[in-house]
Amino acid sequence: MDPERFRPIIRILFLLAIFLSNANSEALERKDAEQKTKYEMAFALFDLEGKRFVETHNEESPLMPASTQKLILSAAALKSLGPEYRFRTEFFGHLSDNGTIPLLHVRGGHAPDLTIEEIWKITRRLKEQGVRKISSIYLDASRAPDPKPRSGMHAYEGPSGALSVNFNAVAFEICPANAGERARISLNPPEADLEYVSSVKSIDTGELASFQVKDMPCKRKTALQCVSLSGQIAVGTGCQIDYVSVSSPTRYFEKLFTHLLRSNGIGVPSEAIEAVPDQKLPLLYSHVSKPLRQILDDLNHFSTNFIAEQILAALGEDVDGSMKRSRGLERLLQYLESLGGSIQKVKLVDASGLSKDNRLTAGILVRILSDMYHDSKIKPEFLNSLSINGLSGTLKERNFGLSPGAFRGKTGTLDGVMALAGYLEGKGGKIYALALIQNGFDNRERALALELEKVQEAVQKE
Repeated sequence: MDPERFRPIIRILFLLAIFLSNANSEALERKDAEQKTKYEMAFALFDLEGKRFVETHNEESPLMPASTQKLILSAAALKSLGPEYRFRTEFFGHLSDNGTIPLLHVRGGHAPDLTIEEIWKITRRLKEQGVRKISSIYLDASRAPDPKPRSGMHAYEGPSGALSVNFNAVAFEICPANAGERARISLNPPEADLEYVSSVKSIDTGELASFQVKDMPCKRKTALQCVSLSGQIAVGTGCQIDYVSVSSPTRYFEKLFTHLLRSNGIGVPSEAIEAVPDQKLPLLYSHVSKPLRQILDDLNHFSTNFIAEQILAALGEDVDGSMKRSRGLERLLQYLESLGGSIQKVKLVDASGLSKDNRLTAGILVRILSDMYHDSKIKPEFLNSLSINGLSGTLKERNFGLSPGAFRGKTGTLDGVMALAGYLEGKGGKIYALALIQNGFDNRERALALELEKVQEAVQKE
């Protein structure tokens, strides 16, 4: 395959990563239908060397933690799975002398880093092994008995799944035309076969770009899904990218996998079967993910909800190979219980912190930070996954009035929710664990100002 073919796709995936890193910022701007909660704030500052609380306020009050909840997942996954854990996507089948595989069994393993480039590598590997034709394809997502369902159109609201690709999202590139004309729309990757209708208009003035995406009935049964796009984009602005979650991860995988098999000269059936085959077949190829330590870097630097849910399933893996999110949530609670203190008021609905039904305390967040800080086996991997003030991730644009590198941690934002947890270097190089959660605020600037105030006060502690 011509490498030039992948240049626009690589660009789109790069933009996708940027989008997912800002997912919580977009969530912050959403106007939920829920009634506003009263303002509550919880704070905890913990001396990691002296192993004592220096300052607390409502530290055991259960509040919505937003994406700081990903710290629980990161810690529990490192302890249970290990930094070198890898996800596997397996391919089974008999390869005949003439290059035909009568039945190819593809078994998903919740890999969070499968992209179209990785699928292309898989199809090339099969071709190099001599595969020329596949008579039937069985796509097996049975290791995900309870995947996270799609909760909305945005990429950060997408589903999880044993067979997933490109973060279970597609990208629409929306470019302005002449004033009064419909904007130009392109889908990436086009192989997704997503059917869409657009009424996005190009305008002279007004808001630079505003888009709405909704599901709609499909005209073609073979389409992955069907959506309508509406809104406006100002003439003279650059093209904008809008990301949409897919409704069926396994079918999305099928669209890209079968297209790339054909592109590599491998014959495939008109459609794949979503089922577990009756017969047991030999392993042809096992595609492994990046190690968990690198996946956690992506999770916490970019705050990617999809990655969180995929790791949660792996944490819930049982001896029979099933990967249950419900079991993963149980193991998160078991980890919190092992830290000491009460967890009666804790409620974990997901791994990402996106749900407003989650409840966590500032005290628990600093206990997690303390546990990781004193665990020499996994401390480097945990610390490396966190954003650094003024330098990286979600803290790249936030200095807190400190020198770059003085704070390393995780942010969290939802509508009316702001949270911060991490490690702060104080006077004389003393290291503190800090956690601040705010719920129910009605002024984002004031909430940010309080974060700045609490961090600057903490750094002056003796």
